[in-house]
Amino acid sequence: MRLYWKIFLSFWLAMTLMVVVGASVNHSLERKRLHFPANPISILHDTFQKFETQPIDVFLSDWRKHEKQSGIELYIADLQNQKIYGDSDHFPSLQLLQQIESPLPQRFVRNRFMWIGRTLDNSVEQYKVLVKLPHLRKRWQRHFLHNIWLRISIGLVISAVICFLLARYITKPIQQLRFASAQIARGDFTARTGIQRKGNKDEIGLLANDFDYMTERLQNTIFAQQRLIKDISHELRSPIARLQVALELARQRLQLADSPELDRIEQEAKLLNQLIEQILRLPQLETESITLDDVIDLGSLLEQICNDANYEAQKLDKSVIFQAAAEESLIYSHGDLLHHAVENIVRNGLRHTPVDTAVYISLETQGEEYLIRISDSGPGVPETELSKIFDAFYRVSKARDRDSGGFGLGLSIAKRAIQLHQGSLQARNTSPGLLVEIRLPRTNI
Repeated sequence: MRLYWKIFLSFWLAMTLMVVVGASVNHSLERKRLHFPANPISILHDTFQKFETQPIDVFLSDWRKHEKQSGIELYIADLQNQKIYGDSDHFPSLQLLQQIESPLPQRFVRNRFMWIGRTLDNSVEQYKVLVKLPHLRKRWQRHFLHNIWLRISIGLVISAVICFLLARYITKPIQQLRFASAQIARGDFTARTGIQRKGNKDEIGLLANDFDYMTERLQNTIFAQQRLIKDISHELRSPIARLQVALELARQRLQLADSPELDRIEQEAKLLNQLIEQILRLPQLETESITLDDVIDLGSLLEQICNDANYEAQKLDKSVIFQAAAEESLIYSHGDLLHHAVENIVRNGLRHTPVDTAVYISLETQGEEYLIRISDSGPGVPETELSKIFDAFYRVSKARDRDSGGFGLGLSIAKRAIQLHQGSLQARNTSPGLLVEIRLPRTNI
């Protein structure tokens, strides 16, 4: 479960419990405080009847026992409007008492309270009795106060909104951190969270600030490393170029068409050039974001690679065989990026397959993907090292070592190039040989 939902549900369940308990307790207290019979006229009639049949002190003693539960306020005055019973702070005005002149019930409304008054004859004398009924609330207010489920539902909605905003406030900076880290993983070291700039000074804001600072330092370090590699590579190319010129001059001066020593020097110079080229290409693929703005046909590309590789394979008594099951296989690419990737894998297989054997290349369609298989008949790779052969500068011991002509960069460059095409690369042993499978997404054009 995502952190957002964990926070949201935790807060919401806690607030739901608080709302239910609070509404239940409040509803119980409200019912006691606002207990009002369904037929107030009959209750008033009973009250007036008791007042007429009982001595006033007996009536008041009994009334005080039930006054709070009834929710009705009782005021009694003599015919001269002098208070006999009732709350002094809320005793009705003289104007209201003066209007009571009849034994018939009279109704008055003051400040949304209903008052019912009349004159009553007690066993001793005549009095003015005035009753204040509970607050005349609107229908929706009465419905809200007496319907506990409505109150709980409204409370749940409000609590859900509050928990949603709270969970969003907590998880949004974490999402920004996640998105920034994903950008960095894709090679975009300019990514920043921007949380600290928005004024967030809490622990998450401080974490984001540290993250941005770390990313900035990492960006500067990687860029400095790239500049260093480029500078060193360019500086190495100049003496190598001069070495190659000196070799040609030496051959002409000494008139030696075949010289094992000069051939060895020339071979090593070419290897150094290849190494420098691969070293420059690898960091470029690792850090730069490349736009796939070309459309190529995989079948034509693989056929061209097969023809080029066959030209060199014939000298080694080897061959490269291409089989295509897809008629048209279009895919988005960029420049010669995919060409170099597949070519590196084919040349790697060509180096390790024995004499009088072939490297097989096949192309087929599987669902929404193109599947390219490249297999050789070489000694294969130990199972424990299969996952490492695509790492930079990694070389398998024994057969696939430096003597075979590899630097440990070709497969690493190929893997990164395939990933930039939203594809995947996998290797496995086939006994004999190594099978490399490349999966690339199909393009609907």
